[in-house]
Amino acid sequence: MTTGLEKRRDDILDAASALLKTAGYTGLTTNALAAAAQCSKKTIYSLFPDKDSLLAALVTNQAAQLGQILETQVMDNTTERLEKIGAALIAVLLSETSIAINRAAIADPSGKLSTILRANGRDRFAPEITELAISALGLNGSSANPDELFQSFYGLLLGDRQVGALHGAPSENIGEHARFAIARRAVAQLRCIYSGHAVFTPSLASS
Repeated sequence: MTTGLEKRRDDILDAASALLKTAGYTGLTTNALAAAAQCSKKTIYSLFPDKDSLLAALVTNQAAQLGQILETQVMDNTTERLEKIGAALIAVLLSETSIAINRAAIADPSGKLSTILRANGRDRFAPEITELAISALGLNGSSANPDELFQSFYGLLLGDRQVGALHGAPSENIGEHARFAIARRAVAQLRCIYSGHAVFTPSLASS
């Protein structure tokens, strides 16, 4: 059961996410956040002592979406599970909140948010996703480089979509069906690459 304090925390995070989307990193001030969340600055500081802790909570919330999917797909066929994870990665990483957080990380001169983002994102989930890919592709015991495998899968899933979104390109409307289609094709292409018979069809990565 959600307590009043937890509800207030969620409201503040929702308001912070909205501010990042509209005003960017520099616009996420305590005064603006208090007004948007309709609470006092004292309440904000009691839950988030500084801006870093607030942004870390936003990143953790985003990462939790992917974590839940990883945890709930344990009974699926490994290939199907990898496809579902791929579709989820597309949804999470191209979401407005994720793009706003990444833009904030780029704008943060200290580099702290980038560190938080990587620790709660790629560093947290890449090993498990890579392990799943190795199993799905039958690469156990092979000499495949895990880091290269993850980078290949990531690239096949997203192409330049995330970079384009970060630079303000018009957002694509990638629905659930399209995300699964892209993920299935990415897994198929990954299988081709690691079987030594890579055949790239441009439409597969962009449709």
